[in-house]
Amino acid sequence: MTYRTGAEPFSLLIGEGRGVIVGFGSVAAVRGRSYNMSYSAAKRALESYFESLRHALSERDIRVQFYVAGFLDTNLAYGVRTHLPKADPHRLADEVVRQLGKDIGMRYFPPGGGQSVPHSKSRPGG
Repeated sequence: MTYRTGAEPFSLLIGEGRGVIVGFGSVAAVRGRSYNMSYSAAKRALESYFESLRHALSERDIRVQFYVAGFLDTNLAYGVRTHLPKADPHRLADEVVRQLGKDIGMRYFPPGGGQSVPHSKSRPGG
């Protein structure tokens, strides 16, 4: 039986022994919602995958970074009313480049974004 870690897609990087892997999630993973269940679940799974990947590669000189993005001012958010201002995607890109190679783990963008997500009801109708 072959043991798989889930890091196989990064085998070239692992072979080099150094590098940075950057992933992007969404505040939709912070709280489940009824209108985009599949998206929220996928983003939560992605966040968990990157956390596990970070642990699996911690003995190597490979940094795994994960950004949890709030609403970004892109064509996907055009006309969408949000409870917080939309963040500039160029600022996110600048932040990623500035932090490359640092052991930051997971970071919210804009900062504090995860704490700003409204809590969903604990039960339907409750």
